[in-house]
Amino acid sequence: MYVRCFTKTGSWNNWLDVKERLAIAIKEIVEKNGASFAFPSQSIYVEKK
Repeated sequence: MYVRCFTKTGSWNNWLDVKERLAIAIKEIVEKNGASFAFPSQSIYVEKK
């Protein structure tokens, strides 16, 4: 999912607050509808020799 939005604030702190609230709202909507987001993961298996 790619979300692009614009704000009318010139304040970094306000912009960061808007960005965070938007991300949380999107996450809640997705989870409310029974879906989830994948996240990057990596597994490393080490064998004893």
